[in-house]
Parts: sequence; structure tokens; C-alpha cells
Amino acid sequence: MKKKVVYGIFLAITIIGIMIVMFSNNIEIVKKIKENILKTEQINNSEKNITTVNITDLESNITIEHEHIYKTVYNEINHWEECKICGAKNNEQNHSYKNNWSMGSANYCNIENINKFVCACGYSYESTLGRKNHSMNYGLNNPGSFQKFDQCPNCLYTRAIHDCYKSDGTKINCLNLGTCSICKYTYIVNATNHCNSYIMNESEDKNVYCKRCDTYLAKINRCELIKESDNIYKFYTSVTAPNGASYVNVVIDNYFGTNVTTSNNVSKNGTTWSCVTTITFNGHSEINKHISIGYNYTLNGRKSIIYIDTNNFCIDTEKPEISNIEQKRENELAEWSKNKTITISGTENYCNTVILEIINDNGMSIYKGSGNVINNKYSISCIPDIEANTEGKIFTAIVTDVCDNSTSQKFTISKVDSISPTPASENEVGGEWAKSKNFTFKATDEGIGNVQIAFNDIGDLQPATLNENNEYEREYEFTGDVYSPKELSVLYKDELGNTTIQKVTIDKLDNTAPTITDTNIHNNKLTVEANDIKEGMGEGSGITKYRYITSEEKLENPKVSETATEVNVGEDFIISNIDKVKYIYIVAEDLVRKCK
Repeated sequence: MKKKVVYGIFLAITIIGIMIVMFSNNIEIVKKIKENILKTEQINNSEKNITTVNITDLESNITIEHEHIYKTVYNEINHWEECKICGAKNNEQNHSYKNNWSMGSANYCNIENINKFVCACGYSYESTLGRKNHSMNYGLNNPGSFQKFDQCPNCLYTRAIHDCYKSDGTKINCLNLGTCSICKYTYIVNATNHCNSYIMNESEDKNVYCKRCDTYLAKINRCELIKESDNIYKFYTSVTAPNGASYVNVVIDNYFGTNVTTSNNVSKNGTTWSCVTTITFNGHSEINKHISIGYNYTLNGRKSIIYIDTNNFCIDTEKPEISNIEQKRENELAEWSKNKTITISGTENYCNTVILEIINDNGMSIYKGSGNVINNKYSISCIPDIEANTEGKIFTAIVTDVCDNSTSQKFTISKVDSISPTPASENEVGGEWAKSKNFTFKATDEGIGNVQIAFNDIGDLQPATLNENNEYEREYEFTGDVYSPKELSVLYKDELGNTTIQKVTIDKLDNTAPTITDTNIHNNKLTVEANDIKEGMGEGSGITKYRYITSEEKLENPKVSETATEVNVGEDFIISNIDKVKYIYIVAEDLVRKCK
């Protein structure tokens, strides 16, 4: 059992003069404490071991000695290695970029032509600097949408300036023609400059109506995109217009840019018109865009146009294939491994790059990266942070090519743990002033477990106990003097050496008795000067009261017990029967009942 050591220091006062007498009850020899060295004492507390630590001489913000385990961290300017345990930085460098325009040319003005800068550390950002500006045709009017707009003829980027309204405040549409009060453009019934509909992306066997005035326009007979070869698509469309309609032409809006060429083959049978549009990719293309085919006709002197759209598509429609998922331990002879190298390999028919993402059984992404495709094959290796026990966990590998074709495959990982224990205890040993404070450090671990805990010194590392809540815990008793908050470290380490450090703040410990610095007696009133200051540390818990006894003779072993006369701080010391008193023995007591 732990032995309690009680020290008492008293002041003996005579009426004629002052004499200090110091003595001790049950004094044991105290070993000299080495400066700034941690002292621990294991105590058997019937059910569990409690480690007692005197933290008087421990310094704040000292990190427990440990092996640094680095991971790559970055900001907008630099990347560096940072210890996963303590945050120490190493090898800080500026980013070094490779850049890639999404459409292969910095001079193409399409708004989706973005320059992506990628550093090997994983940091990336996008920019449009260096992209050619649009060559806008300003102040155009669109008879189909009854708007004023401007448009770039190179990429067909269109920007609406305003909708057109008549002077009476009504919006101009197919059945409400006239002059715009804003731009003064006049919309008239004219087959060359007026369109009364604009229909996009309609399915086959469907009647379509003008979106402006709800006039019946045509029936869509066919809308089908078919891939004919590695670089050629054909878009089959057909419409039947109302009786009396007169065919004008078929127009094409190509949103792929100059890398794609198109041609039309139109056939007519009365008011049923069909078109086969050949779409040829002249070079490698990894973008998703669309093409619209517009049928123009006139009826009763009015022009109509019906647009049928392909929807976004890419030259590549095939999914990548995952042919193998390989797991390799760092030490194949060991049952458990701190990490595993996961290698996902397979084939990709077209794109130059594939993206790998691995998600865990909770749907959280634990890795995302890309790999090059060489000779239609890819292989991506990674060492993700994984924690999986003997039963194993299910993970999903998702491989997506740049054209958004994606495939996935599940796999199981077991007996691997690269994740440090997770602290489960508070960050403060709080509360009011006390001589000692008990605190239990706790952590959880879903991997190999067998967590050890050390407070402020790696030499203190000892196994923790697993409680009923599957938490690893170790109990401490903190003593000593702490007059202002100290931030100290506790280390958690699992059986594979995965380590984390938690910072814990400890405050308000007082094991130093107050000091009586001066006394004075006048008539029967005693004045006492005292403080609760420890040199180099400042004020402790503070003096709360005094106790005293009186005697007509000098006592060799005075005892000022708790039954003695008490005087609170700030109250007057009035000594009764002063004519019979020769000695006064005084004890100063602080908030934690330390006495001197």
C-alpha cells in the first residue's frame, strides 16, 4: 500500500519575542529528486494498477520520443513530409507541375478547355490562363428564342443579352411578333429570318410542339446514335412534318470542335425527312460532347426548326476491365502486417489514363489516384491506410477511364493495420485545486489491438487494459505542483507499432504548504503575514485559514490539530487570556489543506 507522508511546520511565538520551531511527525527519509526526470510508482489498488506521476518538474509541450512516420502533406504553394504522430515537418519543397489542356490545345477557346496543373505530391489546380479568347459576334438576334445574343463562331459559345419584349410589355414569341422595344429588332413572318421553335433532344415516336407557342411541329420517327467503328458514329434521325410543310435543309451544331467532322445524307418522302449524320473523330479525343441536327421547313410562310440532339457522348464507350487485385504484405512471413501494397491491374481499350478509387465498407474513400495506360494495359499500386482485423473487411475498387466509363470489383483485406489507436479520453485533466488527480487515458483500436500507453516518457510504456467498452485504458494519479496549465503528452501504441500522441492539459495541483513570513503581536491582537507562493512557480491554491494553540510553556512536540482554534483569512487574531499565554503555535492552511 502507498504510505502517506505528513509534514507539519509550525511557528512558536513568545510574548517577549518570536522563535521559529520546525519539526515533523512520522517523517520518512525522502529521496532526492533528479531535476526534470519523471518519477513513477506502481501501486496495487486492489483491482488495478495506478501509476503515480509527480509532474512538478515536467515541462510543457515536450513530445514523447518516438519513431517519425511521415506522410505527404501539401498546401497551395509547397509539399512536405509530416509525421503522422507528432506533426513534425521534413523535406519541404515547392510544387513542380505537369500541365495538360483538356482539349489538347491551349489556343482552343471552348469554355471547357481547362489547363490542369498536377504535382507529383497529389496537389492540383485548374486554370484558363493561356486559353484563346472567344471571337464573339456581338448584337445578333435569334429568331428561334426571341433573344438578342452574341456567339463565338469557333466553339459556338452563346451568351444571351436580353429577351425581347414589345412596347406593350408582352414577350415576343411565335404568335406575338413585332419590334423589340429594347434592341429595336423586328420579328416578322419570314422564312429566311424567323424560326418559331427550337426542340432539343427528343425521343422517337413522339409528337413535338413549339416550346414558345405550343404549335404542333412534327413527329419524331427515329433518334438513334450507333458506333460504326473505332472512330466513326452514325446518328440516325427522322421526322414527319405537318401536311403542306416544305423542306428547307438540315443543319448541324457540332460541340466537339475541330477534332470531329460531320456529314449529312438526307432522304425525303413527302413531309417525312430522314438524315444519316456521319460523325468522324479525326484524332484521339477523351471529351464528352454532343451534336444537334436541325430540320428546317416552312409552313404557310413561317419557318420552323426542330433540333434533335445526341446527348453527350464520347468516342470510347467501353468500360475498363479489372483483371487482378493483388495484395502484398511488407513481410510475407508475418501473420499481421502494418501495411499492404494493393495493386489493381487490368485493360483499357482507348483512354490514356484511368482513375482508381478504393472505398471501405462504410462508403468512405481511402485512396484515389490515377495511372497511365500503356499498350491498353494499366497497373496502379497504392498503400492505403487500412485497419482490418482477423475477420477482414470488404473494400471496393472502382476504375474509371477519362470518358467516364467505369467498372468496380469487391475484395477482402484482413490482418493489416496501418492506423494508429484513436484516443478516447478528454484533453484536459480539469477540476478544482487538489493535492492529486486521478485520470484514465483511453484509446480504441479496430486492428491488431494490444495497445500500450505511456505518459510523457517512452520509458513509461506499459500494456493497457481492455475494458467492457472495447477501450484500452490505463489509470494515472497526478501529484506535485502545477500552478498554471501544463500541456503534456500521452502516447498510444498498438502491437504493430502504429503510434499516436495526444496532448493533455493538467492544472491546479498544489502540494507545497504555505509560508509564514512574519508575525507581530500588540496587546492581545496578533498579525500574521504569509503566502502560498512557490519560488519560480507563483501562487498556489491560496491560504484559506489559520489554526493555533497557546501554551504557558514551550512545547517540544506541539500538535495543532483540526480541533484547534481557527481564524479565517481576513479575520482578526484576538488571543484570549493573553496574560496567561507565553507561546502561540500557528498553522497556515491552503485550499487543499496543506499546512505549515
